[in-house]
Amino acid sequence: MTTEEAGDLVDATKWYHAWEIVPGVHTPGRCPVDPKEVLDLYGVPERLDGLRALDIGAWDGAYSFELERRGAEVVSLDIKDPNETGYNTAKKILGSKCQHVRCSVYNLGPDRVLWANTNGIPPDVEKCGLIHADYFDLVLYLGVFYHLTNPMLAWERIKSVMKPDATLYFEGLVFDCAWLSDLRLMHRREQIEAVRDLPIAYFAEGEYAYDGENWYVPTTTCLYGWLVAAGYRVVNMGVAPNASRVYGAAKIQGKSMN
Repeated sequence: MTTEEAGDLVDATKWYHAWEIVPGVHTPGRCPVDPKEVLDLYGVPERLDGLRALDIGAWDGAYSFELERRGAEVVSLDIKDPNETGYNTAKKILGSKCQHVRCSVYNLGPDRVLWANTNGIPPDVEKCGLIHADYFDLVLYLGVFYHLTNPMLAWERIKSVMKPDATLYFEGLVFDCAWLSDLRLMHRREQIEAVRDLPIAYFAEGEYAYDGENWYVPTTTCLYGWLVAAGYRVVNMGVAPNASRVYGAAKIQGKSMN
């Protein structure tokens, strides 16, 4: 495919992520990302040959395709129709073999028949059976947990499809410096600073950081506690430069505490 042909496809598509999909062709999304730079920062190995990777909340697929470039066999999971995001356009441009599964993180699990018409999953999504009995060496879970009304269930479902020695890479909003994500909370700065070391989560009632789909925003301490309670061992955690987001890696420790 020529650069001009790729550019025409990009121009005809609605994007969320903005990145250089191929040299000289940039997607015009509202969320700028450099997939290689981000995964390097999070400690994802440069070579993933022979590994199976799951990208949860893939959206346009920027990170899925970077995992594939590194050699992984990739499954991209999202509740969005890949024809309504940039995913299928990007897949066509890149000649990718990534496989898209349209379903919720809540439906993950080796005991789940994901092709069934449950939880809003269309019955014609044949690829949903792809993760029924398979496990992953690596899972990306970036920018998702605060969008969920049941974040603890999601951590447990993710663990259920990880191999015993798999690595989970996570990232998302934290409440420690909430006013940096949502200026409407600036007047509560002193209150937030007084509690930000506590293992608590802010219930955003569906509205936080100017996004109507945010629900529970944990402090860093709370996020750590969520992971431990769900049966993970946190390998590392890092704070984004503006302190409003945290990223890290975790391994399976054991059974959840429930």
